[in-house]
Amino acid sequence: MKQALILGISGQDGAYLARYLLKNEYRVFGTMPDASGRAFNCLKALGIHDRIHTVQLSLQDFQGVLHLLKTIRPEEIYNLSSQVECGAPGEDLRICDPNIEQGTQNVLEALRMLGNRERFFQAASGEKAHGLFAKGPGEPVADRGPDDPATVEEARAKQQIAFYRQKYDVFACTGVIFNRDSPLQPGHALSKRIAGAAVQIAAGKRDHLRIDHPNEVREWGWAPEYADAYWRILQQQKPADYVIGTGRSYSVAAFTEAAFDAAGLDWSDYVDVAAEPPERERYLAADISKVQRLGWKAEIGMEGVAALMVSSERLSGIL
Repeated sequence: MKQALILGISGQDGAYLARYLLKNEYRVFGTMPDASGRAFNCLKALGIHDRIHTVQLSLQDFQGVLHLLKTIRPEEIYNLSSQVECGAPGEDLRICDPNIEQGTQNVLEALRMLGNRERFFQAASGEKAHGLFAKGPGEPVADRGPDDPATVEEARAKQQIAFYRQKYDVFACTGVIFNRDSPLQPGHALSKRIAGAAVQIAAGKRDHLRIDHPNEVREWGWAPEYADAYWRILQQQKPADYVIGTGRSYSVAAFTEAAFDAAGLDWSDYVDVAAEPPERERYLAADISKVQRLGWKAEIGMEGVAALMVSSERLSGIL
């Protein structure tokens, strides 16, 4: 039985990846920064909490990282610790340590010392990492400098991975992942707030919804599908970096309209749209041609994601 280690297993992506690997008969280990009850929310929601071997670990602790890898010796390691965790409204915490660069270097150095037998996948944010934005809708994605500390950290981590791959022959890959949604997101996530409002309004529990940035454009992927992409990347003969997403972008207004339609409502009757200057408009879509050559693509489009989020909110007992 193959063994996999998920660094930052307590978030949305870690939980779905764990479920995927278990279905493929892996023995799954996972790390989290603490053992609080909240840390297990996503795993419990998927009914797999008792099938995961969890370990409390900070990636800033090199000796701890080295000891864990030496003890488990997993064939595959997935670092999802820079992704946003499951949580309550108002919480937007990273799953593990905020110093992504140092944590990544600790893992890479441990792999080098242990002989490079393991395969390593590092997650980075498509919307933030590397500053990929364009001037307006429909224009090609253009480069812009990183504009926040997390972006800088992710960019440096990506450089470290390329360095260890070339100099020390470490099998390490970066996945630049664009926006994906699911019921496991925190309560304040945009897609969840819009879907929840639509369900509440349809039930007569609420009067309206206000959206402040209707022209902002993003991808609307379905997170459970993405685990297969992460896995496929580590099954290749040679390591490489990939962009993972739907390749299609829609505005917040378009997603809102789709969500309200799924709830049986005309969004224009219930949604207050804030006036927004044209310069806020963005076109942001992933170039997925490389990952598609691995046989993967996102099957569920924006309308499907909106409908699934509305269905989930109906079943969640929020009313």
